[in-house]
Amino acid sequence: MRTDKLHPWTRTGVRTAARAVALGGAAALLLAGTAACGGSGDDGGAEDRTEGASHSGTDPEVLAAVRAAADSAGRTTSAAFEASLTGAGTQDGGVTADGVMSWGDDPAIDATVEGDALGLGAASPAETRVLWLDDTLWASLDETFAAEFEGRDWLRLDLAELAGGSGGSGGLAGAVASALDTAAQDPAGQLALLLRSESIEAVGTEEVNGAEAEHYSGTVSVDEALASGGEGELTEEQRQRLSDAVEQQGIESWTVDVWVGEDDFPVRLRQEYTTARGEVTYQVDYDDLGTEVEVTEPPADRAVEFGEVLERFASGFGG
Repeated sequence: MRTDKLHPWTRTGVRTAARAVALGGAAALLLAGTAACGGSGDDGGAEDRTEGASHSGTDPEVLAAVRAAADSAGRTTSAAFEASLTGAGTQDGGVTADGVMSWGDDPAIDATVEGDALGLGAASPAETRVLWLDDTLWASLDETFAAEFEGRDWLRLDLAELAGGSGGSGGLAGAVASALDTAAQDPAGQLALLLRSESIEAVGTEEVNGAEAEHYSGTVSVDEALASGGEGELTEEQRQRLSDAVEQQGIESWTVDVWVGEDDFPVRLRQEYTTARGEVTYQVDYDDLGTEVEVTEPPADRAVEFGEVLERFASGFGG
C-alpha cells in the first residue's frame, strides 16, 4: 500500500490509526450505555433484594427513591438517549451521541456520534454512525478511509473476539474491554452501582429537559463495587473484567448522580471518575421510553474487519 495516498494522516499517525479506530469505537459504544458491567433488573427488581450495603449514611427515604428508580429502570428495556463523554482520552469538546438503544435480552444501538469518535484527529469525520448488535460494533467510515478499502464504508469490530483475543490485558483487547467495563452500563446497571454506596444524598429538585426531577448522588469505591453480596452484585466474570479495567485505568472510585422523574424513571445519569490519564465525565439523558429499536447490520461486502485494517497498515509499514 502506498503511504503517500493516506492523506491526511502522517506516516507516524497511520501506524497507530488502526489502534485508534478501535479505541474510538469503544468510546462511542461506551457513550451509548450498553450493559457491559451492571445488572438490568433480571433479578426481579431492586425491591426484591434482601441484602446490600449497610447504607449507614443514607436517609431511608432517599434509599427507597433510588431503589424505586432502579426497579423502574429494570422494567424498561429501550429508550431514546443523548450522551456525552468528556475528559481524559477525548479530543477538545469531547464526544456526543444521540439515538436509540435497547438493553436486557436484546441489546442494540443505532446512534450518531459527533466528535472524534474514531480517534483519528483531523482525519475523523464530523459525524459517525454507530450500530451495535450481538456483541458486534459497526462504525461508518468517510470517503478517504473507505477509498483505502475498495470503497467499503463500515468498520466492523467483534467485541467478544477483541476481548478474548491476543495481547492480554495490556494490549488493545484489554483497552477496549476497559472502556466498556468501567462506564458502559444500562440505566439499571448504573443505579446498581450507585446502590453499592454506603452514603447516597438527596441534592434537591432540578430541571432536566424542561421537567422537574429529584437529584441523588453517591460515591462508590472500588472495594464497594467489587464486594461480594448485596445490591448490584456483579457475577464473577463481571467482577474480574471490572477489576482488570480498574487496574489498567487507575480508577479508585466513581461518583454516580441520578435525576429521577415523576414516574420514578432515571431521566439523567452521570458518572465521574479519575483515571491515570485524568478525569472523565460520562452523562446520558433518556427519553421516549419503550421506543422500538431495530438495527440491521450493514451488508457484508461493505464492511471492513478490524483485523484487516491492522494487517493493511502493518504491511504498509513493515509492522
